[in-house]
Amino acid sequence: MRTHLSMLYVQTGGRGVDHVIEVGGAGTILKSIASVRYAGVVSVIGFVAGVRSSVVIRDRGSCHLTL
Repeated sequence: MRTHLSMLYVQTGGRGVDHVIEVGGAGTILKSIASVRYAGVVSVIGFVAGVRSSVVIRDRGSCHLTL
């Protein structure tokens, strides 16, 4: 069974999406970051899942990401 993220990468040729509109907050921000392409944009417009004081981003290497 494919995950949402693996299906996203298949549909984008392994690149990831250009822009994510993030409304979930701390509960979904890491999935949004994982799905965006190199130099992509994650627009945070809500915090439905709550707010944390910090989010640790690992294994993104040298990514240029705009939050």
